[in-house]
Amino acid sequence: MISLMFSVQDYSTLANTNTGLPLAEIFRQALQTRGGAFALIFMLWIALGPCMLGSQLSTGRVFWAFARDDGLPLSKV
Repeated sequence: MISLMFSVQDYSTLANTNTGLPLAEIFRQALQTRGGAFALIFMLWIALGPCMLGSQLSTGRVFWAFARDDGLPLSKV
């Protein structure tokens, strides 16, 4: 986090970014190119996508196991 904050050159642009993604604006300011910022955000998205999918699947399995074992509230209804 500290290294990201050292790479910010213009805090007002960061606060009022057109994209609504401050992290993308930090990458754009650090690399000075829109393509480089897109590449870093895309790599981050690719890395986090399977993690989010896996967490959703494991949460569903936990709820299914609780429901199967009558561990959820009102599961007898």
